[in-house]
Amino acid sequence: MIIKHKKQNNAGYTLVEVVVAVAVFLIVATAIYDGYTSLLKMITSTRLKTVAIALANENLEIARNLPYDSVGLTDGVPIGTLFHFSTSTRSGVEFSVQLSVQNIDDPFDGLAGSDLLPNDYKRVEVDITCLACANFTPFSASTYIAPDNLER
Repeated sequence: MIIKHKKQNNAGYTLVEVVVAVAVFLIVATAIYDGYTSLLKMITSTRLKTVAIALANENLEIARNLPYDSVGLTDGVPIGTLFHFSTSTRSGVEFSVQLSVQNIDDPFDGLAGSDLLPNDYKRVEVDITCLACANFTPFSASTYIAPDNLER
């Protein structure tokens, strides 16, 4: 009696091979998706920060171009033409702009009491916030503004 052995056909995939392949694919796809979403968040954050810096610079330039006596707040001390709080829309995003102005007495020429003109220059600070933006870090910038030929 001759026994014939059947040749087995191993051309297909087993269930274990399919499960392992799907698991590897899911791990790679999840890593790519996480990288893509992180990149989009970083781009959005950078764009918002750039717009906030430009808005702060715009407000500081407005203050620098005013006559020295007009550098101040409409509702504060020193009195001037700048608004303490305003909102601006840039690139479709609404930012809140908060300005503060302080008189500075420089000790170089003497302090108040011994100095005839104690308010030597002004410090203007601008704070930019975006309330509708997720993960937006508020931005602050400041500048000093001195009058022309006040003291020599």
